[in-house]
Amino acid sequence: MCSNSCKQWFHLISSLIGVFLGAAAFVTFFCVYKNLDAGFWGFLSGMFALVCLHLHFLHLRQQLESWHSVDTLGSMKVLGVVGALVGSAGCIWYIFISLYHHISVLPVDTSMYIAAVWTFMTAKWGLLLFSYCRMYERILLGGNPPFISI
Repeated sequence: MCSNSCKQWFHLISSLIGVFLGAAAFVTFFCVYKNLDAGFWGFLSGMFALVCLHLHFLHLRQQLESWHSVDTLGSMKVLGVVGALVGSAGCIWYIFISLYHHISVLPVDTSMYIAAVWTFMTAKWGLLLFSYCRMYERILLGGNPPFISI
């Protein structure tokens, strides 16, 4: 079984990978292939991952209390929910448009499926941001990590 320290490092590294992949998607799709939709959603996904990385880094260094309160984590939870909802709606929209207009995956510059993937990633990071803020709220309120945590 993995200890809390192991989970913290896993969350930190996975968030770091999310930031890197979001930035790579932005550069690749926005700048190289000129697929503005996919590039924008890749950037937004990376930003949500960056906020998650920020929270994990502060928690790992035991500085979460000095940077955030329960109120700021509550505001970030709202941001996470909005990101999850907008990302989910975008994913459904891009898949619907692709199927309705019979748009193929290739060429990359006109592909809506790639944008759908990155809207899904944005929804995922929004949901994770909500979940992590909820977990860290409980830690700040109780002083101890919850028995069952992410």
